[in-house]
Amino acid sequence: MKTTVTKTYVQPDNTSLWVCPECGFQKSIPINRYRHKKHQIKIRCKCNTQFNLFLEFRRFFRKDVNLAGECTIIPGDGESKKVILTDLSMGGMCIQVGCAEFFTEGVRGIAMFTLDDRHKTEVIKKYVVKSTIGNRVHCEFFKDIEYQKELGFYLRK
Repeated sequence: MKTTVTKTYVQPDNTSLWVCPECGFQKSIPINRYRHKKHQIKIRCKCNTQFNLFLEFRRFFRKDVNLAGECTIIPGDGESKKVILTDLSMGGMCIQVGCAEFFTEGVRGIAMFTLDDRHKTEVIKKYVVKSTIGNRVHCEFFKDIEYQKELGFYLRK
């Protein structure tokens, strides 16, 4: 028997709405007890259908990409490193680097990359490194309004 997995996004009030894939019944549930523990829970609907519910805690949709870019540490000597963006969201990016020594947790920088959209939109975003795992670096963008519209449209496609 194949197990159905349904994804739901956690709302700011720490609730999540699930919809039964069989009968369409909807219910909002509190998820406080699952934060930092489980991200997948078993649900049994009132129609007796069982399915797994994947709780997505991210604030923003993340899109897999393969974009060339450059990152410069600030303040610094102005040296930039070539990187590959592997995923992108309104709130940050994950980059693949040749050597992660340049990118340590808490380091701030400026990323420059070109979207592979119709207009070849060039984006410049300030970021802070949140974590490094091997040669993958997870960065969070500083909050600004520049490029928000362009990124929003790009991520919806």
